[in-house]
Amino acid sequence: MLEILNNRTVHTHENEQFRRVVNIIEATFDKFGYNGLLIGNPFNESYSRFRADAILYYNNGLILVDFKDYKGIIKLPPNENEFHSSKWHNESPKDRSRLEIKAGANFINPFRQLVSYRNAFREMIEKNKYFDGINPARVCIANIFSGPIEIQNDVPRNLPYYKLIQESDLGNFLYDFASENSYKEENAKIFKSIFPAEKWIKNIEIPIPEQIIEKQITEIDNDVEKSIVHFLKEENGGILVLESMNADDRDSWLRFITTEAVNHSIPQIEKWSHSARISKKIQRRSNIETEGIYSIIYGGSDIEEKMKIQKRKNWKKNCWKLFP
Repeated sequence: MLEILNNRTVHTHENEQFRRVVNIIEATFDKFGYNGLLIGNPFNESYSRFRADAILYYNNGLILVDFKDYKGIIKLPPNENEFHSSKWHNESPKDRSRLEIKAGANFINPFRQLVSYRNAFREMIEKNKYFDGINPARVCIANIFSGPIEIQNDVPRNLPYYKLIQESDLGNFLYDFASENSYKEENAKIFKSIFPAEKWIKNIEIPIPEQIIEKQITEIDNDVEKSIVHFLKEENGGILVLESMNADDRDSWLRFITTEAVNHSIPQIEKWSHSARISKKIQRRSNIETEGIYSIIYGGSDIEEKMKIQKRKNWKKNCWKLFP
């Protein structure tokens, strides 16, 4: 079982990479039955020089991790001396543009950065007498690149406890890695007390309440309902005329016909009124949208609407005459 604790960072890409790496580590642990502790962004003011991105302590050993969000060609220095003391670069395979690989504000390259963190970690281990059986010399330091990457020039072979890998190779590395610093529950408790962090939230699920749509039940006279249903069933079509001086009755019929037409698989329903003015009145009182028949037949505004527009124009002219 893997216990995961994490302190969110101020950099989105680091939080995202931590989430991806967690998925890989969990899958590896599930496959091989490992136990362990993963602490993301560990920090303690008393050991402020130690700023690794993560600590992984499990069956096969203890690993200090630094994440790097790079892909493409990782160009390492050509020899051991320069590996320790020169800058590393990231090249694009498309246009060979080159970027310096950052290593915090104080270090020449990612390896020197992790060596410094391991030295600070060693001091912490040696000062704490409660740790049981942890050998600081066998603590691994690992740069995990987001990838995919291609490494040019080799990591010096005399650095067995330094690894430069990409995310996709992390599972194999966790399986292959071996050291004497095997997992112990008491040591894990001490790490958690020194580097307190929040419990990891793997999936943030926010329940979205289902929208309850109240279906409006339209009740109409039984005889009218039968006439409408019979008419809609008629395959040859026709015209059905319904009359009422009561606006509520007319609105109810229109709602009922619209619903029943859908139930009878009628593919298109159009609702017309005598004019745009009446359409507006219908919408205001019943929230039913209709279209003026004039605009349907002839297109554009109907006569009443044109008259209103003309009246507004005449009113503006008169106002201009009165108030030049």
